[in-house]
Amino acid sequence: MIDVGAGPNHFFISQSDVSYQYELGCVNHEACAGILGVKSYFERITHAESNQLVRTTIERAFHLFAQLEQPLVERLVRYLLRQSHIQILGPQSIDNRLPTISFTSSRFSSQEIVEHLNQHKIACRNGHMYAYRLVTDLNIDINDGVVRLSALHYNTLEEIDKCIQILDKLFA
Repeated sequence: MIDVGAGPNHFFISQSDVSYQYELGCVNHEACAGILGVKSYFERITHAESNQLVRTTIERAFHLFAQLEQPLVERLVRYLLRQSHIQILGPQSIDNRLPTISFTSSRFSSQEIVEHLNQHKIACRNGHMYAYRLVTDLNIDINDGVVRLSALHYNTLEEIDKCIQILDKLFA
């Protein structure tokens, strides 16, 4: 019989949740399938010539992503920083931020915020996002975790504004 113990990095997964114990080490099949399209995607967005996915094309693509994401991140982070009950995890500024923003609220549970956003077709999640030790060290309820929103290069300012309007309704 195979021992399905949680191990040192999966200690927080219950012994009865066998499927989750295996999930962490599995291949991300979606990413494997998606990698086939990365070359053409990068060529298309950078207007590079076909059949020459070189380092400069990749660097141009990521530079373009950063340029597209910066105004989205700025708008969302500035809004969250104005909310006295919101605590953003990570940098408290808009400089050099990645486009994934995690936060908690002293007025609402993370689950309440996510459910409210999901009802309005805003995709987001709450939980520990496999950062169990970090969440517990920050004294955040491990069952509720943080709200995680992303503002990636394929999003628009209009979508960020919609998210902010929906949060405003909840926070009012």
